Amino acid sequence: MKSSLPFPLVAALMLLCVHAYPWEPCNIHPMSNCTCWDPDNPSVSCAHLHLTIIPQSNTFDEAPTIANLDFCCNSLESIPVGAFQNLRTQRLDLSHNQYLQLNDRSFDGLGDSLLSLSLKGVAMYNTPPDVFGPLTSLKELDLSQNRLIRVANLRPLISLKRLILTNNNIISWESNAFADSVELEELDITLLAYNKVDCLRRVSQMGGNSTTSLKVLRISHCRMRLRQASVWKFPHLQALSLQYAHIMDSDVNSSSLLAAVQNSLTSLDLANNELTVIPVALIRPLQKLEHLDLSRNFIASVVFPDPPLPSLTYVDISSNRIFTMPSGPLQEINGLAYLSLAWNLLPTLSADYNKPGLELSLSGNPFMCDCSLKWLVNLAGREIEGGQPGPLSIHDIHTGIQCEGDYRGMSLAELHKSEAYEVRC
Repeated sequence: MKSSLPFPLVAALMLLCVHAYPWEPCNIHPMSNCTCWDPDNPSVSCAHLHLTIIPQSNTFDEAPTIANLDFCCNSLESIPVGAFQNLRTQRLDLSHNQYLQLNDRSFDGLGDSLLSLSLKGVAMYNTPPDVFGPLTSLKELDLSQNRLIRVANLRPLISLKRLILTNNNIISWESNAFADSVELEELDITLLAYNKVDCLRRVSQMGGNSTTSLKVLRISHCRMRLRQASVWKFPHLQALSLQYAHIMDSDVNSSSLLAAVQNSLTSLDLANNELTVIPVALIRPLQKLEHLDLSRNFIASVVFPDPPLPSLTYVDISSNRIFTMPSGPLQEINGLAYLSLAWNLLPTLSADYNKPGLELSLSGNPFMCDCSLKWLVNLAGREIEGGQPGPLSIHDIHTGIQCEGDYRGMSLAELHKSEAYEVRC
């Protein structure tokens, strides 16, 4: 049965929260069940309560600053005029209220305080004119998981830094969607393109000057044609993600494609594409690259740049088709802290990967667990007996790695206890 907050005031909830202990009920109405926590950084959660309305509140002339106000996952249908009039809220979550209707007075009173707003999953087809008018201080806006096909009516958001538009059907932007002064730093967007297009160029054209300041750009589901000239549009780019872009080896076989950002790019994510080899030519110039994600491709051959990339700390090549993992430049990277080879086709792995400070993820490989893997069994044994975290996760040791061959179905933990294996190896 749906309920709401028909009588109590949200502002009273805010004030009581200041004096509440962590996760104390807000006790302003027996039906509300809202929760307050962290007296030093007051927050209120009214999530998952089947609420249908947010009550109006204009009782208090002054209200404390609330770090988080969460109305996620209810059945809110509208926001009454003045509902937030006397509140100072930094982060407001209205996500997953699929019947929510907004108007140009929905956010009155939040202009000076609201920094982050989530309208994720509210079945929004368009952004109503003037709905964001009061929100001149807003820095982060999440419009993901909606049904938007066009980006418009964002000009009032003069302080906007992060915009999330993933899982929509974006095909165009209004020419004046942003204020001239806006300098976005982070953009996450799903762009639908059924033929290969220059997705970076499309973003720069749609966003205009507001996107030239981007430091983080994530584009998904856009059939990608990468051109060097397009990357120049983002001179400050530090992180680039191009997932589900149908990128093939022939699309990234030039060392000049990312040359424009080789001195700034620290993270590159090409997961969920169609690569069959490591794109050595593409990544070789990226001497500041720290994070490389090539997971969920079709990579069978593993060759990394030689000499190795000096700044690389994180490499994920999980869920590929790798049968052998050679020694070489990857082991020579002194700062490498994480390597995921999970869910490949590896029957064995060289002890060269047993490096101090290197965390390994190896689940889902068909390891034969012969004597060549004794080093891995010993490593698991030391973690079990010593009780101290090591390079292998607890999951890998006990369930993630299941042996094939003579020890089929045994985990590393079980193999470590096996007298037969100890005698044999």
